[in-house]
Amino acid sequence: EESRLTPSPLNGTMFVGLGDQEGVPGFLRIDGLLRYRTMSRAEVMEIMDNIWLGRSMSQLEALHNGSPIASMEEFLTTAFFKSPTPEAREQRELAYNFLFALRKYTTFFDPLSDEECYNLDVQVVSAKGLPDLDKGGGGDVSDPYCIVQLPGGDSGAPKARFETPVVMDSLDPVWNHSGCLDGFIVGDEIVISIYDKDFGTKDQLLGKTTLPSEKFFPQGFDGTLQLTTAGRGKVAYVTLKVLPQQVVLEAGGNPAGLPELPMTAAPTTMTMATTHGMIGEATAQLSSTTNDATNGYNNPI
Repeated sequence: EESRLTPSPLNGTMFVGLGDQEGVPGFLRIDGLLRYRTMSRAEVMEIMDNIWLGRSMSQLEALHNGSPIASMEEFLTTAFFKSPTPEAREQRELAYNFLFALRKYTTFFDPLSDEECYNLDVQVVSAKGLPDLDKGGGGDVSDPYCIVQLPGGDSGAPKARFETPVVMDSLDPVWNHSGCLDGFIVGDEIVISIYDKDFGTKDQLLGKTTLPSEKFFPQGFDGTLQLTTAGRGKVAYVTLKVLPQQVVLEAGGNPAGLPELPMTAAPTTMTMATTHGMIGEATAQLSSTTNDATNGYNNPI
């Protein structure tokens, strides 16, 4: 059932719509091709948070009004991934990409298993055909260095990054510089940026590219990538190697070598009666307030 709802992308680039026939959930009904893009774990978790919040509010509202509680499929179709005709394709692409990413993070790789977290050993070998932004004459050309990073950290910062040394006056620099990107989660992409070191002024971008996780995980990568922003009519390349290294977790789920955090209190067992009591209390609290608490909920994403 899960495989039917989350088809794998065709050639890693496009989804094939499941069609508009009976049996296909409303929020997935569409014909034709949909764009695939890699979604980070942070994006997936944000959508999951919004689904949880939105559905909880709709369930409390249904309890308060004495109306039937919508199924998950009904909720996603009529509220969360609600699709007016002009926006249908964008919403469908979001739904397909979200479900496929969620499938990767939960079914393909169990987040509680030993295979959840990896360190990436990356070697930036060289670049070729970089643009010359110095144009000073007399052999004075760009002074390139490379920044390699994993996006997706807090407040927009990368989760991990390193940079190579500067190679002076070269459009075909050779670095052979190695670094480690820790905290890789399946679905993360590597961003490679090459800059011209300008002393006294802001460094200028010479070229940039990304390496999606399916290109290097779990098999590794050893090859050349074209820089997509090297300038009009300019073809430039970067050569690198990537080797994923598993972070071994101990029985408690902590990376080996890290201390176990003490529990401050014993886990609480929640009984069905406790759960019903909490729902009743929440419903009573909801009924004692105005409807403003739920008026804002239409499309929580």
